[in-house]
Amino acid sequence: MRSGRREVDSYHVYEIFESSEPGDAFVHVGDIEAPDPEAALFFAKEQFLRREPASGLWVVDRRDIHAAEWPFEVLNSGSLKRYRRTPGRSGRASPSASPASDRDERDDADEESE
Repeated sequence: MRSGRREVDSYHVYEIFESSEPGDAFVHVGDIEAPDPEAALFFAKEQFLRREPASGLWVVDRRDIHAAEWPFEVLNSGSLKRYRRTPGRSGRASPSASPASDRDERDDADEESE
């Protein structure tokens, strides 16, 4: 006779992301092992939100994360294209750079090429 418990075949690693305030970006805070996403959410809440409140919580099965395996040169190919930089992306644009200063530099470059 089987009990009311379900059998757990295996545990998976889930990456945990949380957002501190409504509208804030989600930040990776760690990982846990769980049998399914629902249990992962419960475990993540117990582990990561016990002392610090958050406005949002995501769990992502590590098997669903696909990483680029391209060489550095390919991943860094946009570094010379300043006009493609997106202000506000954490760690991507320099803090002193502003869209206006990028426009001025493009205008200067255009004048020099004429």
